[in-house]
Amino acid sequence: MLQRVACQLFQQARLLPAVSGQAAATLRGFSAAPQPVEDSDAGEGAARGPEPLYGTVGLTIDATRPAPPDPTSTVRPDGLIEMSALEAAIRPDTALVSIMAVNNEIGVLQPMDAIGALCRARGVVFHTDGAQAVGKIPVDVNASKIDLMSISGHKLYGPKGVGALYVRPSPSGEAMIEKKGISLRGVPLYLDMQATTPMDPRVIDAMLPYMTEQFGNPHSRTHLYGWESEEAVEDARAKIARLIGADPKEIIFTSGATESNNTAIKGVATYLKDKKRHVITVRPDGLIEMSALEAAIRPDTALVSIMAVNNEIGVLQPMDAIGALCRARGVVFHTDGAQVWARGRIVQI
Repeated sequence: MLQRVACQLFQQARLLPAVSGQAAATLRGFSAAPQPVEDSDAGEGAARGPEPLYGTVGLTIDATRPAPPDPTSTVRPDGLIEMSALEAAIRPDTALVSIMAVNNEIGVLQPMDAIGALCRARGVVFHTDGAQAVGKIPVDVNASKIDLMSISGHKLYGPKGVGALYVRPSPSGEAMIEKKGISLRGVPLYLDMQATTPMDPRVIDAMLPYMTEQFGNPHSRTHLYGWESEEAVEDARAKIARLIGADPKEIIFTSGATESNNTAIKGVATYLKDKKRHVITVRPDGLIEMSALEAAIRPDTALVSIMAVNNEIGVLQPMDAIGALCRARGVVFHTDGAQVWARGRIVQI
């Protein structure tokens, strides 16, 4: 799944060719300029419409016939990456290859050393989701030439909501994600046991002192409680680094593997956007540009999905205008109202 998600993201940014699947229900992107559609009923060379804004998704479902095999797919039927196909898929403007080291559904182990060597030779950033691999099989980020790796705490019998992201420094010694002035160092340890999974008793024993007596903020260095917690966090960072053959300075704590994946993939896209491809997003203030949204809707657009209130910057989208446009164009309108419902604003649907 990660391969598809990563490739769909960079297909929209024109960074990677798509890795298509065999499902008849597919999420379809839109291009900023018309692109050929070889498998459409309109015939070879038919043009697609403009791509949607950030936060909009076009969904096409065809349940009448299975999707034809894709000769350009880099994934074999057994789930393994086809190295020759991957090598052919990498272009001069390819920014990132993102691979799940061990598939959580079928258990396939990818040839990480070969993929890493290929990416390093071609100058492409190599990210891997190591949630199912770290702590279960030997992992060495240097031997496999991994640039970014997502790690999940609960996959190691720890609590939900604890993860880490390995970031390889650039040849100049500067971390890649800090080159654009974005620093992720000092991210606090975030514990979230909202699921029903039991915690390993060894993890409970190790964490109990920091949940009872040594509960200080590791970033508060003006008192003893903060010093103790900071020492514990750095000790954990060193242990994670040793586990994967990395340097502690290369480990960044996040809230989980999902955040790590997004930080890696979107971070690379942001860092390389000046060199690689242009990406269409929302306006600088975070609002949906109505004229661009209207232009992005096509006859086969099934759904527009908008976050009503952004949970990071608090932007309120023009829901009435978006809803009226979708209703007039016969498009289903979905909104994520988690940040607006029951928070002092009445929503009229």
